Amino acid sequence: MKVEPNQVEGVRTGAKTRRDLCILMATLYSSQGCWWPGLSMHLRSLGISPRSAGWIFSTLALSSIFSPMIQGRLADRRIAAERLLAITFTIGSVLLFLVADYEGQNTTFLFWFFMLYWVLIAPGYGTLNAICMRHLASPREEFGGIRLWGSIGWMLGSYTVAVSMLVSKTDGVGLPQIFYVGSILSLITILAAMRIEPSPPMESKKTSFFDALKTDLLRQKDFVIYLAIGFGVCCTTPFVFQLIPSMLEKEGLSRPQVMSLMTLGQVPEIISLWLLPWVIRRVGFRGALFLGIFSWVLRYGVIALGAGVTWIVLSIPLQGMAIGFFLVGGQVFIDEKAPRESRASIQSLQMVVCSGMGSFVGSLLAGECQTLWPTNSSNVFLVPCIIDVILCMILMIAFHPDSQKKRSYFTENSTQTQETV
Repeated sequence: MKVEPNQVEGVRTGAKTRRDLCILMATLYSSQGCWWPGLSMHLRSLGISPRSAGWIFSTLALSSIFSPMIQGRLADRRIAAERLLAITFTIGSVLLFLVADYEGQNTTFLFWFFMLYWVLIAPGYGTLNAICMRHLASPREEFGGIRLWGSIGWMLGSYTVAVSMLVSKTDGVGLPQIFYVGSILSLITILAAMRIEPSPPMESKKTSFFDALKTDLLRQKDFVIYLAIGFGVCCTTPFVFQLIPSMLEKEGLSRPQVMSLMTLGQVPEIISLWLLPWVIRRVGFRGALFLGIFSWVLRYGVIALGAGVTWIVLSIPLQGMAIGFFLVGGQVFIDEKAPRESRASIQSLQMVVCSGMGSFVGSLLAGECQTLWPTNSSNVFLVPCIIDVILCMILMIAFHPDSQKKRSYFTENSTQTQETV
């Protein structure tokens, strides 16, 4: 009998499948890591105000509210997930190439331009997660090892841009290099997507996005609390890429230095992803999520205390721990909870609530804080620090996933397979 992925405990994913997933994860994240950290410096160089920049940054969040519903359903019902990635990144590559030489200050144009881009590209993260969970035999044990290649790709994308800045003019209006590199890396992502084993839709009956969510999942307390905490955490994450790069540039660091330093978070992120299965086994999902949020508390706390640029740079690695333990740990938690046939839709729901609604509020909040305290970074970063402290308390008090009752692919699907045989 042919065994589907995730069906039998102990079945290991094939070497070719793992390699192809690692390559796709690296190329997808590199196509974003090469330009997203530098966008705040690009907008500042164009003369865009902090409040307007907040609205432009919010396009990622706004698109994450609506487009995952559509693309998640397409991946579950209509189009193979890897083909969907190839189509969207083809258009995204063209858009990045077109915006590279735009030097105007039309905020409305930039807002709708990046809105169009993210409507196509933002759901790609959730789609890629669904592809990985589909093909991995043991997602809890293997996903962290695949996801760490996204961190490596993000670093490589940033380093590629830094090198291009060193060999070309970087003190003019805007940073066109970041978009040219992003366009090229998007094309490479397309090639990597087409190498993945087919991931055809799995739903056998036609249902809407909201019908796919009509499970007991939304009535489970731990799942709802996780979404609420994820929403709050994502209200604070825009402060990282929206404010810190420009702040470092104001402190006298060059643009290539800023792009390189912003990758310091990826090294501990890789380590935390490698350790993630062990951490979940030792302290559970609650412990892993707490480590992630507390890392953000420390990072924002360093800036809120008025530390110098050296300490701000040294706090950057905490971002990697936060992403590895909270964001990726949360994705694994959701995958264990979600019904197998609607996994892409459930991952999309998480993206809508957290990366969408939460990050939208956070993007506007970061812009307003910078407008309110333009010369006082301590006050600006005290806001996300306090929010994350409160979320840590809520997590420890209210989030208690029951390890005895939570769904496990390894036992549940193994039993189903034995009954079928």
